[in-house]
Amino acid sequence: GAIGVVSVCPQLWNPGGVTNVEDVVSGNTFKVYPNPVVGKANFAFHQENTEKVMLEVYDLNGRKVSVISESILPAGIQRLNWEVPSNLKGGFYFARLRVGDKIQTQKFVLN
Repeated sequence: GAIGVVSVCPQLWNPGGVTNVEDVVSGNTFKVYPNPVVGKANFAFHQENTEKVMLEVYDLNGRKVSVISESILPAGIQRLNWEVPSNLKGGFYFARLRVGDKIQTQKFVLN
């Protein structure tokens, strides 16, 4: 039978859904939730070793608008929270996560 969109890309159907630990570990992914963000965002990721973590938010013009983390975190699953600064306008933003020499980026919408 045909493969449905849900089986290929389930996050399209549940973009603001709860991120569970298995998703983060198995996919070795970096998640932003809920998306769209209203007031507060959560960031989840898994790191293999104790390393320096840089988590920053950029606007579409590439300007850094917020530094969420700039610290050494232990190995394992990390969840960081971010209170959206009141001066940020709604629109598209990028969260840039750097753990050691690995960089991951996630786009999100701020309402």
